[in-house]
Amino acid sequence: MSEFRFKKFSVQHHLAAMKVGTDAVLLGSWTDIPKNAVALDIGTGSGLIALMLAQRNCPKIIAIDIHEGSIVNARDNFRNSPWNAKLKAQQINFQEFWKTAPNTFDLIVSNPPFFQNDLPSSSRNTEARHASSLNFDELIEGCMHLLTHEGLFSLILPSTEAGIFTQKSEKKGLYLIKRMRIQPKRSKNENRQTLCFSKSKKILQEENLCIREEDNTYTDDYKTRTASFYLNF
Repeated sequence: MSEFRFKKFSVQHHLAAMKVGTDAVLLGSWTDIPKNAVALDIGTGSGLIALMLAQRNCPKIIAIDIHEGSIVNARDNFRNSPWNAKLKAQQINFQEFWKTAPNTFDLIVSNPPFFQNDLPSSSRNTEARHASSLNFDELIEGCMHLLTHEGLFSLILPSTEAGIFTQKSEKKGLYLIKRMRIQPKRSKNENRQTLCFSKSKKILQEENLCIREEDNTYTDDYKTRTASFYLNF
């Protein structure tokens, strides 16, 4: 059985459409958590980001995913964690969820499908990364509906898609207030961005992160940001 061990919890991901990866860890450690937040994790996969929010004292997290195997893993991971009481996993697509959910959320997080223009694939992993089941417009519309007035929406995207998403969001009244540009290595260009949006316009906070040095070791900045989670940091 595939399991990834963190300092305070373990993640089974053998059935999940997306395995444990750096994107999820970065988003889970980076996103701001409003006080007493009720949070929603869209496309939770194995439940990793939801577990990270729980470890960071978010009091209630609802995690949704359309993929059955992902929800099976997420429920097991929640049950085996110290925070089972504040975590709930639900198999449902986001479009149905936001049109029927009575809740409003102080925080929404997502490591979403992002290849907006790629052709679909029969690969389960590629399907999870393809936007055919949830496009940017639907994601923005749902978040606008579900977010409280002062709520935050955080996600991680490749840099090109991040620009497209930001333009679409701001046209709908969801404004970028915080961004981190991510380099995989010192010699490489930025290829990811973590983004945080709000319904209220604010001065944009900008930061940068490089994940690895040229010798492939992790940078001190990356280790500091993720030290609460990874066993070897």
